[in-house]
Amino acid sequence: MSAFLLRRFGQAVLLLFIVSMIGFAILHLAPGGPMSQFAAGGEMSQQDLDRIAEQLGLNRALPIQYAEWLWRMLRGDWGLSYR
Repeated sequence: MSAFLLRRFGQAVLLLFIVSMIGFAILHLAPGGPMSQFAAGGEMSQQDLDRIAEQLGLNRALPIQYAEWLWRMLRGDWGLSYR
């Protein structure tokens, strides 16, 4: 019985990991990416956009962004909204 529960728990963890990867990918595959909200108005300069991307960590490689995002999600830190 404990082997069954352990196997099911492992499957659940794997499923949650895959779902988190899909959710993260959807955020970055949207047209324009996360920075599109800031660039849409047209009143921000490129320097402002670069500064915001640095503050949000969007200028790092995607695997690093995902690892940081996942670590914050596991700790319960949902972070700042892009909007």
